[in-house]
Amino acid sequence: MWHITITVDGDPFTDIRKVVMANQDKIDALAAQLTKVKTEIVTEIQRLKDQLDTGTGVLDFTALETLAGDLDAIVPDKPNPGEPDEEEPGTGEPA
Repeated sequence: MWHITITVDGDPFTDIRKVVMANQDKIDALAAQLTKVKTEIVTEIQRLKDQLDTGTGVLDFTALETLAGDLDAIVPDKPNPGEPDEEEPGTGEPA
């Protein structure tokens, strides 16, 4: 008959709480970052809609494209095995 002995330094529940709290801090930080980016994107979309409504000038999508890129960069894309690399629009070159 086998006997397994597990030794734990300290209270195992304390260790579990520490892991959960460390992850919660990360989740809270990401949620705050996503909320901030959402607000910035909604504001930029409203600015473009207002510009359309008033017919003032050429629409400048630079800020919106930058915000979308920042949002996309929060979690880097992982290539899917077997899929061809994406091409940079209009160039035929890999992105």
